[in-house]
Amino acid sequence: MKAGLWGWVVLSCLTVLLASACGGSDGDDVPDSGYGAKQAVPAISCDALCTREGDCSEHLCIENTNNPNLTGFGSAVTAICKAQCNEAMLASSINAQQWNCMFQSSCRAAVAHDVCHINASFLCQ
Repeated sequence: MKAGLWGWVVLSCLTVLLASACGGSDGDDVPDSGYGAKQAVPAISCDALCTREGDCSEHLCIENTNNPNLTGFGSAVTAICKAQCNEAMLASSINAQQWNCMFQSSCRAAVAHDVCHINASFLCQ
């Protein structure tokens, strides 16, 4: 994926919500629970990306802060992402291997540790 796309999606989708909704952890010391691994791989689309991002963000934030009261905020992340994502930019910026990795890897591996090499990052604060 081109360097700027994932960063743009993550920043546009998450910065506002995570900055105010979560505690103060990036999760480096949180073990990988495996949440979100081995998901069915959908066609490349903003809908799929944003749904995955919202789901992963919510669960990572809850894992990082141990705060179950954050349940449900992933839907807001998804909505913001969908409003800002560009289908053509996404389709031209990610290859099939990276896309498959995003859905086959755990959320922590794919988003917090960028094992798919798409410049993904996650900060829950």
